[in-house]
Amino acid sequence: MGHRVTPPSLQRVAEELQHLLQWLMGAPAGLKMNRALDQVLGRFFLYHIHLWISECRPAPRCVPRGQRPS
Repeated sequence: MGHRVTPPSLQRVAEELQHLLQWLMGAPAGLKMNRALDQVLGRFFLYHIHLWISECRPAPRCVPRGQRPS
């Protein structure tokens, strides 16, 4: 399996979402929220962003056995 590259725009969206979630997991705008719930939900959504990015990468080209690209 080869190395798959994420398009730059998709990578940028994922990075911004991750930064936003990390900010929300802290004390956004000085608000004191339920810390345990913050962490659980934050990790949940960060994990799903990771899954989304790994699934959105373009799949490697499939070449049948015995045939080579010209």
